[in-house]
Amino acid sequence: GNNDEQTALEIAKNAQKYGIKTYLDLQFSDFWADPATQARPKAWRDLSDENLNTELYLYNKKLISDFNAAGIQIGMVQLGNEITKGMLGVSEAGSINVWKDNPYATKLTNLLSAASRAYREDSQNTKIAIHVESPDIDNDRLILQSLQDHNVSYDIFATSYYPFCGWGNTTKWGNNPTIIAQVE
Repeated sequence: GNNDEQTALEIAKNAQKYGIKTYLDLQFSDFWADPATQARPKAWRDLSDENLNTELYLYNKKLISDFNAAGIQIGMVQLGNEITKGMLGVSEAGSINVWKDNPYATKLTNLLSAASRAYREDSQNTKIAIHVESPDIDNDRLILQSLQDHNVSYDIFATSYYPFCGWGNTTKWGNNPTIIAQVE
């Protein structure tokens, strides 16, 4: 990808000139992350779960420090992108739902907690978003319950909405107004 920290800082500085708050969307990947692709960055590929949690925490601490040093307050941070099926290499295999399967859910929520802790410690005014896709009432409840059971600290549960797709079961999941209203 071409949006690294330096690019994000430059964009944030320009936005701040116009009174626009910074919304930092962290993909935690060397390239775009989406439901089908949640690869770990190469630098973190061989880390144990414990070391990955530590690196993720330290990475976020560094981001906060660098943004603060540039005089930029991060208004909101999104931890991962469309993480319904996992993130940072913790992802669905076959029919396993990562949020339902405790070892996977524990790994995911530990990662989210490590990142979140950095903002709670060093950037208390930053809102923290957990971002999923494919609005699905039952799965959203499962994810929310897992976040609660594992004490993940966040402020906003966000979902992608692609109105041009219009796919999905009109009574249970999908990108349509009926489902969005039910999820809300």
